[in-house]
Amino acid sequence: MCSSDLVGDEQKTVRFPVIPDGRFHEYRIDVGQHPAWKGQIITSLRLDPCGGARAGEFNIDYLRGDYVPTVPKQRKEKQP
Repeated sequence: MCSSDLVGDEQKTVRFPVIPDGRFHEYRIDVGQHPAWKGQIITSLRLDPCGGARAGEFNIDYLRGDYVPTVPKQRKEKQP
């Protein structure tokens, strides 16, 4: 969810493939590029880990959020 829309719905879904081998893996999901979230302040996340599966289990070791600017900063050249 984001600051301008506090409702979580299917239009804001970001799907990503997982490796189902019973080991921990690191996934990087660029939610800021989603059209419904772009330019917004993300205030919460919802995780639906089963993708419609009827059975199974999962574990989360950690979640981390990073701010990644969409436009790279330009370097200022030193004047001679």
